[in-house]
Amino acid sequence: MKNSNSNYEEALKRVKQLKDFYNHIPVYIILSALYVAFCLGVFDGGRISQHIPFWSPICMVGGYGLSLLGYYIYLKHGSIFESYYKKWEKQKIKEYLDQEIYSETKSSRWE
Repeated sequence: MKNSNSNYEEALKRVKQLKDFYNHIPVYIILSALYVAFCLGVFDGGRISQHIPFWSPICMVGGYGLSLLGYYIYLKHGSIFESYYKKWEKQKIKEYLDQEIYSETKSSRWE
């Protein structure tokens, strides 16, 4: 029963992550279009946007696009560091529990 619940929770978590990814796509398109339009001087007639370097919209659209691509790869294939993180988490939990037990036994002793 516990395994079934954990599988369900894991599936629910992945669906939520996928839904968040799909929600980011229209945001990316809208923000990129507005930023490029602003850099082209559509909104201010070129008064402010003439001082923005030509490479700025390329970096913004490209950077945001690369981050979305990275998130998509993470969702589809998982993290390459996932097994390392799980080992690290278990090690840290054990370390903190051991430290807590040690501090409890140290403080409960009569001195």
